Amino acid sequence: MSKLKLHLDADTSIKALYSALINKGYDVTRTPTDWMALDASDDIQLLGATAQERCIFTFNIRDF
Repeated sequence: MSKLKLHLDADTSIKALYSALINKGYDVTRTPTDWMALDASDDIQLLGATAQERCIFTFNIRDF
């Protein structure tokens, strides 16, 4: 079984959460990154995370 890969979208992309997950050994990226602009739409963030084979992590329950 492959390890879970996460992507923190712009709504959850605080450095403290990102750092805590990295320190616990998770494979995690965050918006912004080299493949995701800070102002990327929700649709673009979901598509980008999917293209990277990542589960998107968000607090934006209205749109997801």
